[in-house]
Amino acid sequence: MKTKLAYIYSFLVAFISVNGYSQCDMQVNFEDYTTNGMSSFIEWNTIDDNTVVCSSSDWQPSFLVNNDTLLNVKITGEVYVNPIINDDDFIGFVFGYKSPNINTQSNDNHFYLFDWKKEGQYCPVAFGSFYANEGFSLVEAKGLIEEDPVSTYRHFWGHLNNENFNLLDYRYSSNMGWEYSTIYQFELIYTYKKVKISIDGELIFEMDGCFDPGLFGLYSFNQNAVVYQNISIEQYYQIHIDNEQDIYCEGESVGFHFIDPDCADLPPNTVSFQWNFGDDTEFSQDLNPQHTFAEPGDYNVELYLENLFGCIDTIRQGIHIEANPSFVQVPHDVECFVGDDIYFVVEASNALNYQWYYKDREMDSFVILQNDGYFSGVRSDTLRISDVRLPFDKMEFLCSINGDCLTNISSEAAEIIITDIPIRANLDVDSKSVCAQDSSYLILSLKEFYNIEKARILFEYDHENLQLLDFTSYNNHINYSYQEEDGRLEIHLERIGALPFGEAIIAAFEFQSIGSVNTIAEFNWVKDSTWFIDITGDTILDILSNTAISINQPITWDMNDSISLCYGESINIESDDFNQIIWSTGATGNETLVVDDGEYWVKFEDYNSCISADTFYFNSKPLPQEPLAIHILNDFYCANEDSIRFSIDGGLGAELEVHYNDIYKYFAEPSDEYRFPNQSESFEISAAYINDCGTSSIISQNVEVHPVVIPKVKIDFSNNELFSGETINFSAIPENEGEEPQYYWLMDQIIVQFGESSVFQTSDILSNHRLDVIMYSNAECLDVQDSAYASVFVNAIDQFQYYIPSLVIANGDGKNDEFKVDFINTDFEEFEIQIYDLLGKLVFETNDPEQGWEGENTSFNGQAEMFAYRIKFKHIGQHEKLITGKFILRK
Repeated sequence: MKTKLAYIYSFLVAFISVNGYSQCDMQVNFEDYTTNGMSSFIEWNTIDDNTVVCSSSDWQPSFLVNNDTLLNVKITGEVYVNPIINDDDFIGFVFGYKSPNINTQSNDNHFYLFDWKKEGQYCPVAFGSFYANEGFSLVEAKGLIEEDPVSTYRHFWGHLNNENFNLLDYRYSSNMGWEYSTIYQFELIYTYKKVKISIDGELIFEMDGCFDPGLFGLYSFNQNAVVYQNISIEQYYQIHIDNEQDIYCEGESVGFHFIDPDCADLPPNTVSFQWNFGDDTEFSQDLNPQHTFAEPGDYNVELYLENLFGCIDTIRQGIHIEANPSFVQVPHDVECFVGDDIYFVVEASNALNYQWYYKDREMDSFVILQNDGYFSGVRSDTLRISDVRLPFDKMEFLCSINGDCLTNISSEAAEIIITDIPIRANLDVDSKSVCAQDSSYLILSLKEFYNIEKARILFEYDHENLQLLDFTSYNNHINYSYQEEDGRLEIHLERIGALPFGEAIIAAFEFQSIGSVNTIAEFNWVKDSTWFIDITGDTILDILSNTAISINQPITWDMNDSISLCYGESINIESDDFNQIIWSTGATGNETLVVDDGEYWVKFEDYNSCISADTFYFNSKPLPQEPLAIHILNDFYCANEDSIRFSIDGGLGAELEVHYNDIYKYFAEPSDEYRFPNQSESFEISAAYINDCGTSSIISQNVEVHPVVIPKVKIDFSNNELFSGETINFSAIPENEGEEPQYYWLMDQIIVQFGESSVFQTSDILSNHRLDVIMYSNAECLDVQDSAYASVFVNAIDQFQYYIPSLVIANGDGKNDEFKVDFINTDFEEFEIQIYDLLGKLVFETNDPEQGWEGENTSFNGQAEMFAYRIKFKHIGQHEKLITGKFILRK
């Protein structure tokens, strides 16, 4: 008998999330289990240490329970029912079991019950006629149930509730019952806060609560031959994180527990436990520790529990510690000119949100910044300030970041330092790329030009590939003058009124491309000869921007003036140089389908948007047309004929292509009839028309060629021994006879039968005869002869020979003692002998040809007397015969 400490050794903690396993699990030994319940007659018999069978049943439920209190365990095992009896009642198990036992009343029920019914049925009327459903039930029993059959069946059979018997959950259906001879794998997880029950991996019940420890046991109610085996128990704990949330942050305290003190106590068999938080800090022996992770990362928290026998189980739980957001790079001061575009940049780790703030010289605190015409990216890691103005000088900016863990962390502040007010002169083209002979505009614009009083502007351009066409001014407050010579354009301007604009287009120049090659034509400032003077007469800092224009010669495709294609073929441009191809047919792309003959055009647009065009004349060539039918002029040909003749209906082409037996034959001229050599056996002929546009669809026809045959015949009859007068069938066995052969039958050279029958039947064979047959064949492809001949000789035995005694001496000497007829052929179908005296009285009769007569049943006393006989018989397959006569009997 095992001690309770042995079970404590087996049931220590063993839940590991993904990487863990139980080091302290064991199989059950049923020798330590006891029978409990309301009946003392139910037998649970152990087959071996880990196999037990309920061998009897009663109207009361029975429990086979262990003697150790269990909680936080996973119990697995197998159950099946032997079909040695026809029964369909309850199997299952109990857990959290406290009673009944030897110290309590047999009907004091305190446990959780999982039961499984094979089929739905009513119990006997004497027990209350309660109905039990097919399927699964989960019940909590918590008090006394009266010890009578009706009360027992009301609850354990019908699962009717009262204050001491509560149906917690159920799954009923017509297909949920257990089956005979089927091994089911069951699993019970029973912890202080959860119950989970599965059969063959399928979850049946799951229930949350606060559960007490108790015994585990097996259950049978009215069901014999239920076997439980291979039951194993291991502890089942989990590490729980207090106040579970989505994110745990570095530097924040996190709580852990594996026992909820509001629902359960530390198992008494636990000698010690230690927490390892996986961050190289000291182990903790607190039941519900609080721990702070100093660094972000992934940690495996482990709990080591040791039992009385030194077995240590390990529970693991992973936890991710999120890093707090922090700045890697803060913004720096930026020096710039008025009108510049500048950037303030921060780099942060673990930041989810950004927000920029600003403060100018007149402000005491920073204010949130919004996107507008000057500021963009105010909620990103890069703040852009466009077209810096004078009021931005000494303006400060800082960025605040938020993360999953900490919020509103602000960077250091940086400021704008404006160093000068420049003039920016920009040359730009309205199109960066033009095609040959196309025109484009060069735009001259000035930024901050309200500071300008007068200016001289000089730039050069590629006059070999560009030609100046026109000049346009855009501002009435400026006097313009310009001159152009050999690719140099000089502009003088003088302000004559107020210029309130920050940036304006000063002038536009239309240029046309005149070159014949692809090139880049540039517009470049002559910086030494370009200057701007302000209203005080000082020279203003200038920033000059050059530009360029790409001149592209259109890519062309040289189409043939005339294109001939087969009907249905597409014209294809095999080039990837074009962005778009447009056909006069309405199609776009590299190909088009042209149906009608005539003149067409195609336009090409290359990837520089340059367009070229071409024209062509299209001529369509017809496709070959499929033949409609092949006519073989004969229904069949014989193998000795020289050639096969055929004709073709329909179709069109330059040539007719015929294919037979891997041979190609071409007929260039149309004909009413074609022929080719006979192939001496049946084959398939295929035909199609061909021309320059290909081959039409193929049609086929079988040609029947029959072999040349020689008719043959032989005579067959099955009798091994022929008796005279016997009916016999002679069969002509023909070869190459055709469909309607004719047969001449001759006996002794006299025609006895003529016609289509190949069988000759006769009873006229009495002795030696000669039998002949001549077969005339109408086969399709005969050799020279059309008939065949066969002959047989037959010799008949006289089957009707017999011996009838005329004198019978019945003296017992063994010679002629009885009247008996001896036949050569004793193969009778019917037989009868009758013997009469001279007065006509029947004295003997028999149907047995082997039975004789020695004079019985007669009263004469003379030495001799005459009797008459009448013998009637029929041999198998022959006519009936009758023989009469007289004989003398002596005694």
